[in-house]
Amino acid sequence: MAKRPVSAVGNKRPISEYARKAAVFGGNPRYKMENIIQMELDMPSRTTRDYEGPSVAPRIQAALDAALQNEDDLTLDASSSNTFNTKIKIKGKRGERPKTAKLVGPGRVYTTNENNEYPTARGLVKN
Repeated sequence: MAKRPVSAVGNKRPISEYARKAAVFGGNPRYKMENIIQMELDMPSRTTRDYEGPSVAPRIQAALDAALQNEDDLTLDASSSNTFNTKIKIKGKRGERPKTAKLVGPGRVYTTNENNEYPTARGLVKN
């Protein structure tokens, strides 16, 4: 493979010294490598306005300022007496659901046959 010419270092193709200087200093697109013209942007005129908040009456503004003003912290002493009566619910047997499936009633027979509790295996698995 042939060695790259010294005049083409960093460029796509070899370029003469005159063309290199003309590309840097001149505005002629003939000597530009990619034929790209560099132009300044034309900025459009502004089409939007800055936000201006609604005008508020002075009395309403004073009321808003008073409502949004920082207040002092309140401290309460609850150690002197317990004035609130609280009822604590304890869950016991009353809160649970009835276990009707385990109860044996009239007309029901409760058997402890383990063969009925599990279905038999079908298909390829057999014990």
